[in-house]
Amino acid sequence: MTSFGIQRLRCRALYHALRFSTPIEDLGKKLVERLRSRGGKYIALHLRYEKDMLSFTGCTYGLTDAEAEELRIMSTPQDIIATPGELKGLANHASQTAALDYIIPVESDVFVSSYSGNMARAVEGHRRFLGHRKTITPDRYFSSCLILK
Repeated sequence: MTSFGIQRLRCRALYHALRFSTPIEDLGKKLVERLRSRGGKYIALHLRYEKDMLSFTGCTYGLTDAEAEELRIMSTPQDIIATPGELKGLANHASQTAALDYIIPVESDVFVSSYSGNMARAVEGHRRFLGHRKTITPDRYFSSCLILK
């Protein structure tokens, strides 16, 4: 077997064996169902968003105060799919919330990643394993700054 074949077999075994705890799997399925109930299909966007990311990008340079405020509002999630009660037990468990952040894009119709880190690569590989092919990776050089006009 070639090294490519061995790597492919390793990935198949790992993705096939990957299981989350029952409560995480159940909540992940529930959240995916809620997203699908809003129109049948959904896009998962992996931003690797940090709370202070926009302040370091310089993307508000040249914007009016109103445009900068519009950008701030647009960067705030509007569609909360989990209730506070569902998330309460996960508040101090980053690995469990990361598991939810993994389950939702794996099941999405389209996956868009703005950062090619470990999570995005794992999701992309798992989607390929499952037969989901719609993955978009924007060119970060040309899309590094959003300017609203």
